[in-house]
Formats: sequence, structure tokens, C-alpha cells
Amino acid sequence: MLLYLHVPTFRLSDAQRSMLVKLHDNAGALAGKKVLVVDDDVRNIFALTSVLERQSMQVVSAETGRGAIR
Repeated sequence: MLLYLHVPTFRLSDAQRSMLVKLHDNAGALAGKKVLVVDDDVRNIFALTSVLERQSMQVVSAETGRGAIR
């Protein structure tokens, strides 16, 4: 199922509106989780880390696939 967040909610189906409600109700669902961010561009790592840490996630990063495996 696709959900386009830029569409006014009154145009969404009941299932899509329900999905949005669940998304907002589970705002803390990522808190305490650990995530690995891998990208060869440190700017992308910084941007993703900033967003994920605001969700109280523990972020581990690597700039290469080999580094990620280590």
C-alpha cells in the first residue's frame, strides 16, 4: 500500500488514514533501538544521524561496506 504524505488527509482512504494514526501513535517506537548507517558521504551520515538521534536511537556509522561489516 502506498501512502503519500503530501496529499490532504481528507483524500486518503480509511486504511491510509489509519496508517497515519498508527504512525503518530508509535512516535517512540524507535527509541532505544540501535541502527547502522553506512554511506560514503559523511554529509549523509551526519544528516541521518541527526534525525535518528532525535528519535532517541543509538547510531553506529561507517563510511564503507567493509567498515560496516567490522
